Amino acid sequence: MSLEYEVTGYEETPITVIRGSSTIIPLELLQDELPIDLTGASLVFTVKNKYDDSDDDAEFQIIETIHTDPVNGLSAIEIEPSDTENLNVKTFYYDLDYTPAGEDVITILRGKFIVVYDVRRGA
Repeated sequence: MSLEYEVTGYEETPITVIRGSSTIIPLELLQDELPIDLTGASLVFTVKNKYDDSDDDAEFQIIETIHTDPVNGLSAIEIEPSDTENLNVKTFYYDLDYTPAGEDVITILRGKFIVVYDVRRGA
């Protein structure tokens, strides 16, 4: 899965993951079809049971400040097995916030975060 995002508002994009598996979501941030320089920017990926849950009640949150290729607008959200291994198989909700260095937060993606069952469990 790769998400290309044009920074003009947020998009509703569903994400499906297998419970307890590593998932990497590559991102390319563009504005006017040109890469956004992510140097000094942060991305915050938050998964919640309900949209209106507080951040303190989030199922998990990933803060990404080291980007794949910041000058060319490339980054990735890396979901570790431990982030999802204890989640129920169901639909949660997520958003992805982009904060340019020294500027306000912009929500660029949000949608359903669907956790599907894993067949193999444990060692």
